[in-house]
Amino acid sequence: MQRARFPCGAAFNTAPPIVWGEHLNEGRTVNSALYYPESKACADYVNTKSYKAWKDHAGDIVQKQECHLMKYPIVVNPDGSIHPIQECFPDAPGANIRGVESATIPDFMTS
Repeated sequence: MQRARFPCGAAFNTAPPIVWGEHLNEGRTVNSALYYPESKACADYVNTKSYKAWKDHAGDIVQKQECHLMKYPIVVNPDGSIHPIQECFPDAPGANIRGVESATIPDFMTS
C-alpha cells in the first residue's frame, strides 16, 4: 500500500486554503491555487498579493490594507545575495530593513 504524499481528509482539504484566504482577504471564495500550496501557481499568487500589500503600505498615499500578509522588502538574487527594496521601513524611520550588526541584543528585545 502506497502512502499519501500529503495529509488528506476534511480538515486538511478545507483549513489551509481558508487560512491563506483569510490572510489574503479572499472572503468566502479563495483562489484555487491556494488548495495546492506546493505549486508554483500558489507561490506566484501569494507573492503577487503580498508584494501589492507592501507597495500599498510603503506608498505615499495612506490606503486601507487589502490583506494581512506583506512581502518582506528584500530581493534575493540567484547567487543568494540580498538587497533591500528600500533602505528603511516607512512606518519606522531609521529602522533599517537590512538591520545592523550588534555585539549585544537591546534590552527591549529580551524583556
